[in-house]
Amino acid sequence: MDSHPADEAAASRPDWVGSGLVQAVLGGLDRPRTLDDLAEDLGVTDTRIARYLNALAGIGLAERGPDGWLRSDAGSRAVGKHGSTADGPVTELPGASVQDYRQALVDLEFGMFDAEARWASAEHGARLRPERAAEFAERLQALVAEYFGPDSVDWSSPVKYGFRWLLTPVDLPPGGAAAE
Repeated sequence: MDSHPADEAAASRPDWVGSGLVQAVLGGLDRPRTLDDLAEDLGVTDTRIARYLNALAGIGLAERGPDGWLRSDAGSRAVGKHGSTADGPVTELPGASVQDYRQALVDLEFGMFDAEARWASAEHGARLRPERAAEFAERLQALVAEYFGPDSVDWSSPVKYGFRWLLTPVDLPPGGAAAE
C-alpha cells in the first residue's frame, strides 16, 4: 500500500511541533498575524514566538507574508495532527503552570534557552513527624523567599525560572529576538 506524501511529511516532523505552544502558534496562524499580536494572544514573550515561527518556517509549516505570519498548507495539516510528545502515561494536573513545565522541557530540547540554563527536578517521600514536616515547610518557604522573593529578582537575567517543586526555565525576556 502506497503512503500519502502528507503522511510521510507528518512522520518526519520534529517532536517539538506537537507541543502545546507550537500547536497554539500554528492554530493562531489561520489569518495573517504579527509577532506581537500572536505573543499577546498566547501570553508568552515575543522571543519564544519568534524562535518557533522561524523554526516552523524552516520546515515549511509557516511563512511570513506581507501582512504577517501565516501557516502554510502543510502547517494547516499539522494543526492537531501531531501526536503528543509524552513518552507514556501522563498524570493530568490542574492549572496553567503544569503546562509551563511541559512546554519548558520541549523548549529546552528545542534549544530555546542557552547552554547555561538549569533544569532540575526530584521526587522524594519520607515518613516525617509533624514537627519535622513543619520545620521542612518553614525552611523551604524561607529558601523560596530568599531566591524568588520580590527583593531578589534580577531583571537583567536572560532566563526566567519557575519553582513549583520543579526548577526549569519557563520564559525569555520580551524583545530579545525578532522574527526574520
